[in-house]
Amino acid sequence: MGASFKKANAVRLRALEQHAAARWPEIAELSILARGEVVRLSVSWTGEERERPGKLCRLRETAHPDFWTFALYSYAEKSYRPSALPSGAWTGSPEEILDHACERHLGAYIPPARLPDAELAHDAVVHALVDAVPELYEDLLLHLYNEHEVLTHVFFALDVTPFVINAWREGRSELTARCLEFLERAMTCDDPDTRSVVGTSFVYQVGPWDPRMAAFIRTWPPALLRNADLQAPEAGLRVQRS
Repeated sequence: MGASFKKANAVRLRALEQHAAARWPEIAELSILARGEVVRLSVSWTGEERERPGKLCRLRETAHPDFWTFALYSYAEKSYRPSALPSGAWTGSPEEILDHACERHLGAYIPPARLPDAELAHDAVVHALVDAVPELYEDLLLHLYNEHEVLTHVFFALDVTPFVINAWREGRSELTARCLEFLERAMTCDDPDTRSVVGTSFVYQVGPWDPRMAAFIRTWPPALLRNADLQAPEAGLRVQRS
């Protein structure tokens, strides 16, 4: 990567300190350790939070300064684990990633007053989908035969995504609309694990960077379309409504 790109990222990371100071009064100090394409964020907390461990996450540069991959630090496993934003996107701006990491570490990921929609909770969403789209019932039976249990990410990636793409290609507009309506509800529900399933095992599997999918993605409702925009790795390939 060129010197101008490195400079742009350095400026972006310096701005992250200002963002942290404005957004997170619980942070006493933000530490930014950059080595090559990898940046590690850790903090010291203030007040009642000061006893919390300080490691937050690890960021890695991509070809665009607004899109970084990241891994949250797991204290249970004592290692960094690849992660997705609440939107389901696997890349984000440094500010988005810092906010997400702080929310997870401060236990504010889902406000206590907001509980996941029961039917769209991660462990129920496959059955809710089949209720809404009974044409997927035989696919679910085959999935259960092969896997002996419901593997939500696998079912969405290997069964649901090809099913919806084929329905669109075959001009089955009512079926396609029914599928997308459900996926939109799932993408905007309160359960972050469900949103992650839709973002990674549907949107990512479709391939928002693939020009051949652009016509299909332009038919998507707003939350799905925004997630596709976030996942397109190059600005010139982002899917936009015409």
